Amino acid sequence: MKAGIQNITLLILSGAFYILSCRAPLECRLDDPSCAPVAAATFLLVPKDPGPLFAASRGTNAAVRVDEFKSGQLSIYQPGASIDGPQGIAADFQGNIYISSGNIDSVMRIQDMSGSGQMIYNPGIATLDRPTGMAVDSIGRIYICSRDTDSLIRIDHIDGSGLVIYQPGIAILDGPQGVAIDGLGRIYIASGLTDSVVRIDDMSGARQTIYAPGAATISAPKRIDIDPFNRIYITSEVDDKLIRIDDMLGSGLVEYSPGTAILDGPVGVEVDINGWIYLTTLVGKGILRIEDMLGTNATILDPDDTQLDFPQQIEFIR
Repeated sequence: MKAGIQNITLLILSGAFYILSCRAPLECRLDDPSCAPVAAATFLLVPKDPGPLFAASRGTNAAVRVDEFKSGQLSIYQPGASIDGPQGIAADFQGNIYISSGNIDSVMRIQDMSGSGQMIYNPGIATLDRPTGMAVDSIGRIYICSRDTDSLIRIDHIDGSGLVIYQPGIAILDGPQGVAIDGLGRIYIASGLTDSVVRIDDMSGARQTIYAPGAATISAPKRIDIDPFNRIYITSEVDDKLIRIDDMLGSGLVEYSPGTAILDGPVGVEVDINGWIYLTTLVGKGILRIEDMLGTNATILDPDDTQLDFPQQIEFIR
């Protein structure tokens, strides 16, 4: 009786299972060609499909969904005046899409790329003035950076219910640009005018921690993302680079700075379930994808300017 393969080694990364190696059982007979022993069979790691990537396309006043990065297949939602100067985009676990319009101080929610279920949150500039980066947490609450009120706001629903404001003063939060939520529910905010990142445990500001290494490391941070290992990725606009740190102490600092021909004025950053990194820039018109902080297999999605122009925040459904 032939035995099946035993001793399988697996790598589990962010919910995806990869077979690294396996060994055949010792009782597999050498004279049986249908049951040849395998000393160490190595299997190709197949990346898991991260799903569609959403982008706020500032130059076309549209939300764009990248259905397939390699082929450049896009879906576009461009409703006219109700999206103006989009800066932020986020998607919740139900597939709802949120777009912040910096020029009209509002956030729109749509249920799909046809625009179904459109709702607009526009509370007035005393609450929301020049919205930029956004995030949605695991229970669907919406976080919005309000750049010109130097605050982060959170609402429970697009109708504005459950409004909470974090506004610690410009010495701490000045010109917020990006926000991200880690796996523990902690909130990270890019403070563009203080060249720093603020982390808080909740909207009361509990356990506030600041990463401010100096302008030589971060200058005008724009957006933030957190990978499955809670490493922090920050785009540094003025010095044209992406940095990654392991924690808010700044340990494990790694920089990706390939030159302005590739990365010029970086804005958006997003890390997919495979650990691949996606970036947008103020100067470039497309989306750059790299497989690691070394820039391995750099690929640029650069469609026609009428489809995607000056993309800002980018986001996968989490």
